[in-house]
Amino acid sequence: MNDLTRMIIGYLIVYTPIIIIISFAAYKIYKAIKYHKMTPDEKIYIQEQKKINEEKKLIDSKRTFYELLTLLLILIIIMFIVKLMITGQLMNAL
Repeated sequence: MNDLTRMIIGYLIVYTPIIIIISFAAYKIYKAIKYHKMTPDEKIYIQEQKKINEEKKLIDSKRTFYELLTLLLILIIIMFIVKLMITGQLMNAL
């Protein structure tokens, strides 16, 4: 690996997190300024939408948890079958 490649990788490792943090901070500042300029009616509407979205997220998170649990169970079963195939015990088990 030459020096130029090493230098580019070093800059990416050092400056990428800094750029991400600065971008996130700028976005939060933009959202705060935008919220500050809103009328009271718009603020109430946004708060109601946040409550609705939180309820949806709760329902989605429960569903996602059960989907992940099911996938984990299927993965364990597949791993067990592969283990039996590798050790040659699958035909004996059937």
